Amino acid sequence: MRIFFKIGILISLFWGFSAYAEGNCPAGSYPTGGGNAGWVGCAPIPGYDSGQGQDNGPRGHWEDSYGTLVFGDADDGTLRYSYSYNYENEKTAIRRALKECKDGGNKNCREEVTFRNSYLVVVDGENGSIYWGNDKNESKAKMLAIGECQKSNKDCIVLRSIDSRAVWVN
Repeated sequence: MRIFFKIGILISLFWGFSAYAEGNCPAGSYPTGGGNAGWVGCAPIPGYDSGQGQDNGPRGHWEDSYGTLVFGDADDGTLRYSYSYNYENEKTAIRRALKECKDGGNKNCREEVTFRNSYLVVVDGENGSIYWGNDKNESKAKMLAIGECQKSNKDCIVLRSIDSRAVWVN
């Protein structure tokens, strides 16, 4: 009878404890650090499959985004600009910018630049000319546009910053 009592006590001692991997790391990981390092962490075991079949990687992908800057001539002879942005291909971006130019009453509409996954900054110079700069970084695009403008002008005014960066699609 005493033997059953001892077995019962042993079973009850271990019954309520949760199982942990070595170093209190969750399943699929092993302890790192410790020793003289003064810290302990857990790292994934390479090739370990938790059996849940889950892929926790990102769902979706990046899609390119195109834009186009178009110049046209107004009836009074001044240079005008139109633009498109966030189009899925170059051809559609060009077509849309040309349409905007013509719909605005401008003549001689022509493509100046098409850009992808970046910013285009448009700057006006005191001499009536339009300058632009293009870069993945908006500040750099602005500096490029102003730099081009300042080669021929003292005063340069930023007219527009056009954002046509790549788009994350789920």
